Amino acid sequence: MRQIGRAASQGLISLDPNEPSTAQQHPEVDIATEPLPPPRSDPIALESHIAFRSMTAIDRDQLQTPRNTYTDAGETCPPESYFDVGAWVDDRPVFVQIGDVRRKLMGEFDIPDQSRVIELARVYIAFGFGVEARAVLDDLAEPGPDVTALRYLAAMLDDDPIARKSPYARMTECNNPVALWALLGASPPPQKRSVNFGAVTRSYSALPPDLRHVLGPKLVSRLIAIGAPDVAQSIRAALARVSVEDKSALNVVDVHLAHDVGTKETGATLEKLAQRNAPDAVEALLMLIDQELEDRRVVPDVQIEQALALAFELSGGTEAPALLRAATLGYASQGNFDAAFAASSEWPQAIDPETQAETRARLLTMFVEQPDDALFLRLYFAQREPISTAATDGSLRTALANRLVGLGMADAATELLKSADELTKTDKLLLARAALAGLDPAAGLAHLRGVDGSAADSLRGDALSRLGRHDDARMAYLRAGDEEKARAEAWHIGDWNTLHQYGDPIEKNFIDRFSPPEDIESEGETGPINAAKSLLAASEEERKALHDMLERFEISGAGN
Repeated sequence: MRQIGRAASQGLISLDPNEPSTAQQHPEVDIATEPLPPPRSDPIALESHIAFRSMTAIDRDQLQTPRNTYTDAGETCPPESYFDVGAWVDDRPVFVQIGDVRRKLMGEFDIPDQSRVIELARVYIAFGFGVEARAVLDDLAEPGPDVTALRYLAAMLDDDPIARKSPYARMTECNNPVALWALLGASPPPQKRSVNFGAVTRSYSALPPDLRHVLGPKLVSRLIAIGAPDVAQSIRAALARVSVEDKSALNVVDVHLAHDVGTKETGATLEKLAQRNAPDAVEALLMLIDQELEDRRVVPDVQIEQALALAFELSGGTEAPALLRAATLGYASQGNFDAAFAASSEWPQAIDPETQAETRARLLTMFVEQPDDALFLRLYFAQREPISTAATDGSLRTALANRLVGLGMADAATELLKSADELTKTDKLLLARAALAGLDPAAGLAHLRGVDGSAADSLRGDALSRLGRHDDARMAYLRAGDEEKARAEAWHIGDWNTLHQYGDPIEKNFIDRFSPPEDIESEGETGPINAAKSLLAASEEERKALHDMLERFEISGAGN
């Protein structure tokens, strides 16, 4: 009874007053003529001679919290029917299925039948028509969770950036088809551990063939990016089953997989695919240029011209931003930053702002890394406004300011750094450097207020030294571990004891030679001749000590 009581307190057993307290004798049933009884509503419950039902703790937890009902963030997974795209169409031709639903779209008094509106949008999505699906939903659909899911799917098909902000893009852990669409829409890509790969693979295999061709390359690329090449191979197999005649998508997938393992023939394969007059040529060209940029190779002119031509031809399409990005960075790889900045400034305003920002940040990174100082200064001041606007990343802004300070452009560096919303420790150090370069040590000290560390102490010592506060400067240099500069400050203030204690042999010898003697012997004790000899010897030693000190500082004429 004690064990039963403990189990009851944990919710592992429950009392069923409807169960008989004694075993009942069931009459024999002729199984040939009598139908089987219906299954019990509770499959865990068994016939028992006592009025108890029991289960394990694992069974209890599975009943109370179904697997993959919630994400780790606490969001509820949507019903499977919202994203079960494969179940929305059949084997009939596309025009037959669309026409059949459209004829039933309007009900009595020309009021749209909401179930038919949803059905028509689903058919459009199943065949890859995202724009048409959104048009139907915008014109005829009433708000609802199923409509919200369809809008997300339509945005995904059109590569609309708005899809990245949807809650559905975070549901990669769900155990239904939403996991596939969440993985495709997530930005940035999710962690590998938070993706339900079983649901992704099942959902992709259940898609109509047309959607497998459309989504296959993007899905494989995303899987490789999060470190799941084995799952990408499974997706490739599912795509191959529907790629008997049209192998364009399969070719791109194969290139993705080959690039992941570092196959030497990847570049040659991409060049062949990029030269074809086929839909996969654009994807192949983008992958080829990205690979060359990743390997820090120069992008050939022919590839840049092809990217610009395709961007013009596909203007307004989803591929245009990526093609413009490839051309812009291709120019930068050649060192032709005039053309790169010109191409970047001519982008249409309608292009995804995130793509523009990422491209310009990458362009600025390549610009800062190029070694030509004259080119850097000319283009920085020629493109000052767009550069300042694009340098929103802290590390990029710091790199630009650091190079400006190194080239003596302290005012430009200060202006760039002060455009930041919040100054970091590195920013304050650069501002101090710029102030010192601009001969304003007081401003340098102000920028270093509250900043600690050896770099800050070294700059603080420079500022204090220029202000004539040599003792404070010496202490700052000692905190920074710069003994050489600390000794220099000791020279400024005439701290001979410190120099004699911590100086090098040349400095110690110089101090010994020129320090006044403690005991001056009378001339009568030594005699004039001995005094003269001592004076000559001391003079020779002093000349040598002075020569050594001057030679250290490379002062010409030290031996004269």
